[in-house]
Order: sequence, then structure tokens, then C-alpha cells
Amino acid sequence: MNYSVAIPENLNEDLHNHLIRRDGQEDLCFALWNPSHGIVRTTALIQDILLPQNGERRVHGNASFLPPYFERAVGEALKENCGIAFLHSHPGPGWQDMSDDDIAAELGIAPRAFGATELPLVG
Repeated sequence: MNYSVAIPENLNEDLHNHLIRRDGQEDLCFALWNPSHGIVRTTALIQDILLPQNGERRVHGNASFLPPYFERAVGEALKENCGIAFLHSHPGPGWQDMSDDDIAAELGIAPRAFGATELPLVG
């Protein structure tokens, strides 16, 4: 099975505007997604972006989210019957692997996202 993500152009533009900061720092956000199943591929269709509100995340070179932000994402996912996606930026040229902090953040919320929505966390 192959896995992919599809983001509508208008949401991609909104994500770009949020995640690629002028000050060069990382940023993050949650989004909602629905699965699309094919014969050999499952695609996460991003349908909505949940930008952080005041006090829901910290930007400090890196970026981190606070529990109320994840809780809001879970609530919205349940209301919309969707899965949760977690997106963050690594400003700079070229591909950058996930850091240990990135991995820990996703491993920390993946079981809770799955438990609430019965869909895997898309990261």
C-alpha cells in the first residue's frame, strides 16, 4: 500500500502563509483530513486548517503547541468526523529530516489522535 497527502491549492496557500515565517522561525498547525482509498494507495485529503489561536503555541526558533490546541483539534475532528494532521515547517533550503523533538511530539499525540478519531495521525 502506498500513502499520500492531497492539499487543495487554496489551503496550500494558507499553510504556506502560516508556516513559512518571515522571521525564519519554525511554526506549526493542525488540520483535519479524510481518507480516500484506492486499490494500491490511501490518500489523506486535507479539508480544513486549524490555525493556532493566542496562547495555543509557542514560537522560539522551534515551535511547540500547548495542550489546549491539541484538545481543540480533537474536538473539531470529532465534530467533523475527520482525522487530525499535524504540520510544521523547517525553514531553510532543501529537505530536512525530523528532529528527535519532532518525533517525540508526533509519538506523543498519535495514540490520542487515533483513540479519539479511529484514524491515524497524519504528520
